[in-house]
Amino acid sequence: MNALGDQDPGVPRLAPPSTLRARVLAQGVPAPLVFLRASQGFWLEVAPAVKARALFRDSRDRFATRLLSADPGAQLPGPEIPGHVTWHVIEGIVDGPAARRLTVGDTAGGITGAWIARVPTRLIEYVTAVRGPASTLSVVSGEQWVPLNEGVRVRVDPVGLPGQVLVIDARPRAVLEEHVHEGIEELMVLAGSCVVEGEALTVGDYHRAAPDSTHHPTVAGDDGCRLLCVRRTVA
Repeated sequence: MNALGDQDPGVPRLAPPSTLRARVLAQGVPAPLVFLRASQGFWLEVAPAVKARALFRDSRDRFATRLLSADPGAQLPGPEIPGHVTWHVIEGIVDGPAARRLTVGDTAGGITGAWIARVPTRLIEYVTAVRGPASTLSVVSGEQWVPLNEGVRVRVDPVGLPGQVLVIDARPRAVLEEHVHEGIEELMVLAGSCVVEGEALTVGDYHRAAPDSTHHPTVAGDDGCRLLCVRRTVA
């Protein structure tokens, strides 16, 4: 099922565990697996020369995820909800306070202050509502990779988000092993393609899995894939 509630014809579906299905039916909670294609959704102007495409905002305003697209010279807006702000730069360059600069592939947590796009820029923004003082800016860049399993490596970006930010790199046809989600897991395809729960995903596609759901083995496409993965802790 995609984000608009339509099932793609001819795509095999994998049934969720019976315990999860019972919980969904009993509580009326959203579907455990959500897919949003790069061509779906709406871009809205949220600041001069800046557009946003909403990906996720939970009903209790604990979490918000969106894509931001900014023209050169535009100042990026504040977050949708108060909290810890994490960015991953997909395209472009943004400059911030104290001469800090973020470029393609950088992950930064504790974003505050004024940030200006220097060239056409696109980034994904994750906000987690937290109490307490503002976080200190931390930036992870470079190629700090560790092997995960055969043909798959991972970069863990410790940027202060309650949960984890991972960049996953998989060679062609490599398999990411089955796992159960303790919290919310969000995926964005940054490069290549993969198949997740019978859904073929390509660059710009977004996927979210609810707590207690299962990801059966995910297979990278013939061109491999790079995924941005955020795992959020649910209190």
